[in-house]
Amino acid sequence: LIFIMVAIVMVQGQWMDQKFCASGQTKVTVDGFVRTSLTSSPTNTWSTCTFLIKKNPGICQLRLDFPSFRTSSANSAGDCDVDKLTIRNSVTVDDGFSTCGDVTGQHMYLTFGETCDTIEITPKLSPTSPFGAYSISMTPIPCSSPDLVPSHCLQNYNASYTTGVVRSFDYPNQQQNSQKYTVCVQSEDGKEIIWKPCTSEDGYPSGSPFSISSKHPEESCDTDWIGVNGDLPRCSNFPGRVTSTWKPFLLNVNLDDLEIPPSPLGDGWATDPASCVRAGPNSGGLFICEWFVESSPGAEGSCQCEVNPILLVPGFDPTVLFGPRPDIGNTGFCLRYDVQI
Repeated sequence: LIFIMVAIVMVQGQWMDQKFCASGQTKVTVDGFVRTSLTSSPTNTWSTCTFLIKKNPGICQLRLDFPSFRTSSANSAGDCDVDKLTIRNSVTVDDGFSTCGDVTGQHMYLTFGETCDTIEITPKLSPTSPFGAYSISMTPIPCSSPDLVPSHCLQNYNASYTTGVVRSFDYPNQQQNSQKYTVCVQSEDGKEIIWKPCTSEDGYPSGSPFSISSKHPEESCDTDWIGVNGDLPRCSNFPGRVTSTWKPFLLNVNLDDLEIPPSPLGDGWATDPASCVRAGPNSGGLFICEWFVESSPGAEGSCQCEVNPILLVPGFDPTVLFGPRPDIGNTGFCLRYDVQI
């Protein structure tokens, strides 16, 4: 007799298969034909485990739900540098799309591509993280299913419920960078959609419901922005009400990867007379730099730079030439939609 052990768990009122990386494993293959709970290892909580979701005939898409997923948030620059959940080989998002922090209650749709039959889902938890357990519910969606959503929709909301709340991953803790995705609101009968910033009545803290960029209102939204289909991109603030009749009802999210711009002096700091002299030309002529020898015994010296005098025109602020300001410490967004039938 051959005995096969299969872990079956109850998740959200339904029985499903359970997969996790056993001791010593870094990858585990998942049959993309049955509902499966992807969980952290019960014996090695902080291990990195890649779930390889195999595409089966007739299956086009996966839905991921996060009944429990809380890890360390991104740093102030938006990088998930401690814990991270990474997605690969789906046409829905750029390869290597990642998130972290509190993702509990969120969902994702991932569509299989034509050239790859395996979607990779990799939770990476650090031993230094104060959190260490997660649970992801994976539901395969047949190509012929009415539940199939457009391949560009990372998140999808059924407008049979005419109101809903959309929030960025880990809101209101820390905005994450390098995320470009589309949120869809499906509605055949809806005539228009109204988007508003969340309030405390929507169940989230009373902090800012829209904090994705440090740009001034008069600056163009060319880095981090949120765009309602039919409206202009929004970055420094979101109006009290944005109405759109454009279909499909979409919310496009663009959070770039450059939260801390490079120094106008180039890479690194001047540590000797030669590198100090080069700092001026490296700045594109913005600065004139000079090396000063320290009078203290054993001290080497310091590089001091001043704005090029030819740029000092009355009424002109030369700091605008130094490049964009650091765009850090943002908390993300929370928006409420109402579909008008």
